[in-house]
Amino acid sequence: MLVRVENISSFFKWFPASAFFISLQIFFYIILQLPITPHDMIIEKMAGINLYIGKGEYWRLLTPIFLHTNIFHLLFNSLSIFIFGPFAEKALGKFKFVLCFLVCGFSGNAATFLIMPASYFHAGSSGAVFGLTGIYLAAVFIQKNIISFRLKEIIITLITIAPAIIIFQSHINMAAHVFGFLTGFAIGWIIGSRDPSKFILT
Repeated sequence: MLVRVENISSFFKWFPASAFFISLQIFFYIILQLPITPHDMIIEKMAGINLYIGKGEYWRLLTPIFLHTNIFHLLFNSLSIFIFGPFAEKALGKFKFVLCFLVCGFSGNAATFLIMPASYFHAGSSGAVFGLTGIYLAAVFIQKNIISFRLKEIIITLITIAPAIIIFQSHINMAAHVFGFLTGFAIGWIIGSRDPSKFILT
């Protein structure tokens, strides 16, 4: 599942939920770049701002997942969904995949609210994306005795590179990354342990 061979149309057909999340975050990024866009209004209403969450604007625990203010951040998260999303979507099914993606993102944003100061601002799907890598890593452990050495190398490389890239970025929301990942790993471990046949890595 790590080797992508389909074209864009078949990707949308086979993995519609993954394609939807990629398209949605690209859509919002483009909207924010347009000169006629009420940029400040979108950011003000959708971004994760802990002060406002504390005042009862709990939708901000989900809406930041779809906003990116940095092109590198957008590209990295979109590529990560492209790589890891199809496996999770195939293993979990479309509905559970969407639910898990949102739960991982919510978990990361909730941790950010609890850990970071009231003035903290955050946006991006990194918590949800790292949830996908957590699900994938759980599958690696569950299937460790039957997957090929080559696939193990690829997976370990990808999962090692991702944190390294994050560390060297500025203004990184580590709480969202860590707790999104842990949530994804827990979901993957629970589901995969109950039915290992769902988590066959090829």
